[in-house]
Amino acid sequence: MRTRRWRRVLFFFVLPLIVASCQSYLLFDPADDARDLVRRSGWREVRFDVGAFSLVGFHKPLSGSTAPLDVYIEGDGFAWRTSTQPSADPTPLNPVALHMALNDPAANVLYIARPCQYLRRSPYKGCDVRFWTMSRFAEDVVAATNLAISRFEARSGATRLRLFGYSGGGAIAALVAARRDDVDLLVTVAGNLDHRAWTDYHRVSPLSGSLNPVDFGKRLRDIPQVNLIGSDDKIMPEEISRSYMRALGPNSAAKFITIPGYDHQCCWGEKWGKLLGLINKMRY
Repeated sequence: MRTRRWRRVLFFFVLPLIVASCQSYLLFDPADDARDLVRRSGWREVRFDVGAFSLVGFHKPLSGSTAPLDVYIEGDGFAWRTSTQPSADPTPLNPVALHMALNDPAANVLYIARPCQYLRRSPYKGCDVRFWTMSRFAEDVVAATNLAISRFEARSGATRLRLFGYSGGGAIAALVAARRDDVDLLVTVAGNLDHRAWTDYHRVSPLSGSLNPVDFGKRLRDIPQVNLIGSDDKIMPEEISRSYMRALGPNSAAKFITIPGYDHQCCWGEKWGKLLGLINKMRY
């Protein structure tokens, strides 16, 4: 009797905690949080149906200015639930590139998410798990992102671009830049610019379905660019960017800068306005 009574007590005490925990988890949607932030900032949402994908973007209201379009490309997001289990939804829990974009004072600013980010609601076009795991930098992904940028560039009235990519978005930004002739500046932040070196460093499976920026050194070497790495970044250490810089050669137009005290996420978004100000003052 005593055992049964304790079981009933535990049941009625623990059950509400479990329900509350589940409700809290189910109510948390990083896509909704990002959209709330975008709306509060006065930005707009746009959807790009490009190739096999439907890409989500957010942008500053169109100004009519012909100033260069600043394009920010998000990182890999919530790609893996565990070291062996991919996520079913790659929407970033902390959208660093979005925070960076929102801190950009330029007249024309566009943020582009990676495939299947912010698409918890249908349509789920092109949402194959390989596009946020082994094939995250696939030709289809790069081509779709490039097309989305071209469409918005024409809509904005801009004729020149500045590309900014965070983490895996840095790889996409570099791969897009390698196939365009209207890029005034390429900026990567904690960028995965040599994924072979990166997977070797972490001793994980190679990104076998992905293009690698380091293989496009000849096309990228003359594009003015700044590659930023945090001194405390254990996910994307300096050696990855250094490998890429070696591929560009000694006379390239690229700068490599280590930011003391920064890691993979801190403090790019919240301090981006100051960093961008310094980048804008550089000579290329």
